[in-house]
Amino acid sequence: MKKEYSDKEIKQILKKEAELPECVEKKIQAAYQEISMDSKVTMKYMKTYRIRKMAVVAAVMVAAVGLVGFAANEFLKVNIKENTKNAEKILYNIQVDAQKEAHKIKVTPTYMPQGYVYGDETSAYGGKWHNYDTDSGITIVPVNAAELYWGERTGNSVYRESFAKSDYVEEIEIDGQRQDIFVEAKAPYVDADKKIINIFLTNEEYGYMVWISSETTLEKEELLKVAKGLQIEVLDETESYATEEEIEKELAMQREDKETQEKEKAEKIKYGMVGGDLKALIGEVHRKGIAFDPRVELVCGCFSAIDELNLECADYYSVAPNRVYFDYKKMVEKEAGNIDFVAICTPNFVHYEISKAFLEAGVNVMCEKPLCFTIEEAEELAAIAEEKNLLFAVNYCYSGYPMAKVMKEMIAQGEIGEVISVIGEYSAGCFLDVLHEKGETSKFWRSDPKYSGISNTLADDGTHIEHFVNYVTGLKVKRVAATVDRFGKALDFNDNILVEYDNGAHGAYWFSQVACGKSNEMVFRVYGTEGSMEWYQVRPDDVVFHKRGEATRILSRAGAGISPKAAEKAGFRIPFGHPEGYYVAEANIYRAFIGAVMKKRDGEELAEADLDFPDVNTGVSGVKFVHAVIESGDNDSKWVEIKE
Repeated sequence: MKKEYSDKEIKQILKKEAELPECVEKKIQAAYQEISMDSKVTMKYMKTYRIRKMAVVAAVMVAAVGLVGFAANEFLKVNIKENTKNAEKILYNIQVDAQKEAHKIKVTPTYMPQGYVYGDETSAYGGKWHNYDTDSGITIVPVNAAELYWGERTGNSVYRESFAKSDYVEEIEIDGQRQDIFVEAKAPYVDADKKIINIFLTNEEYGYMVWISSETTLEKEELLKVAKGLQIEVLDETESYATEEEIEKELAMQREDKETQEKEKAEKIKYGMVGGDLKALIGEVHRKGIAFDPRVELVCGCFSAIDELNLECADYYSVAPNRVYFDYKKMVEKEAGNIDFVAICTPNFVHYEISKAFLEAGVNVMCEKPLCFTIEEAEELAAIAEEKNLLFAVNYCYSGYPMAKVMKEMIAQGEIGEVISVIGEYSAGCFLDVLHEKGETSKFWRSDPKYSGISNTLADDGTHIEHFVNYVTGLKVKRVAATVDRFGKALDFNDNILVEYDNGAHGAYWFSQVACGKSNEMVFRVYGTEGSMEWYQVRPDDVVFHKRGEATRILSRAGAGISPKAAEKAGFRIPFGHPEGYYVAEANIYRAFIGAVMKKRDGEELAEADLDFPDVNTGVSGVKFVHAVIESGDNDSKWVEIKE
């Protein structure tokens, strides 16, 4: 019986350069004849006879296993095709004939543009050529057939595969080697004067690729000079292809990872947004605050009443087109069972109706302040949330600042004794130009009663102070005496308020949107029997701390004087020395709210610590505060009690 040789045995025989068995020799000769090659022709490079024999045997093997598509002298094929998932993208793919030996290659550039130096392993640009004057880099990556094969079979390519159609410039040939050139002009994540240029040099005969990638101010012609000047050496040393077992193991791991990701995605908190298109400031604040939390995903929205803005916003945030709505009522109908909460970022006049619709549909709500126009509406929303056992937050974001939480804890620990006075300010000059407009109306929606209700400055900014004082000190406003300055317009632009708290202490607030030179400057001062604290929102990481009989101190996130308990409650996010700003404050509000939503979804009981965010009752309190101040201002500054 004639002996049958395995592929492995054939390879071993060829490597030993031993006399071939007759059956193998016949197969080789037949293969030469089939592909019209002379078996006695010497190849271009030395030490290739054995490789040539392997290539021929590989051709036989290819035919045996039914692999087609490779020409006789081809080791690899380049495929450029349209990305089926994105018509604007193309995929750059290399297919390898894995029956041929994968030789390692060595690449040495003989030309490098002026100013580019090689970074050794100890440098910041190790393995790359870098120009320190232009901060540009050139990376040269040799990829042998085994590496290309691994990428082809597993999807783990060591080179870049996806490009915009417009980036594909041309295919040229240099010394018999194909070169594909991609140029990305003014890529969004690099400086405007730079381009990203990718050149792929592929050798079909020896089965390798060299990838040249550059973030550079150079033109592509200079990179082509680098490519033309490459000295490429095919080494005797070979690299084994991945076995089917190894490939299957990798693919199994990928499937497992995908399942894990899908499970995590399914477990993510999903939210929708009403309002907050790309031109709306507050919507961006909400989205960025939420984006700090990887547990959350934006899945639907009714972003704008203007169709173009709505679609633009959806595209920008990768929301599926069929989950973009042009009427919030339709969104409620379709998404009530699919989202965990909704963020309402609309002008004031629709807060009530949108919040009510989602609450009645069983959806947790985060709503911009002020909560609504009337006390009756606010109390109704609070009642629905309680009846439905839903979480309802109102976005008073300043209480999210870490140092606000530090002050809250220190005051609770008695660091300044009993609170006897509180001074609050919120000043801006954003509406100063309105004072120069003729007539009662203004182009700004916030100054129009139809959209803002009975107040502009007080509702927009002043309620931040009302909540902040309550959050940090625990005091509630009992009654107010106020002056309200409208300057001939329909709504207030400057408010001065005397305040009496439920502990008998007094204070004063000043809110203005016509304070020339001011820009959203919030100031908080609290005075107690044993000390005082001052906090300025424009310097959010510092608290000025006076202790009776002691020198004044500045408490910072990184400094001494903050109790461990206060520091723990603060929930610092950013390394010390880097200020925790507005987005972080917003993120902290959402961190608490999202955590509560997750616990509630999973059937866990909520503790008091889980509810560290301004809730619907905070919103109700803000509405009552607004009404009391306006009533006082319209009645000769008489004292007005805050309705219980």
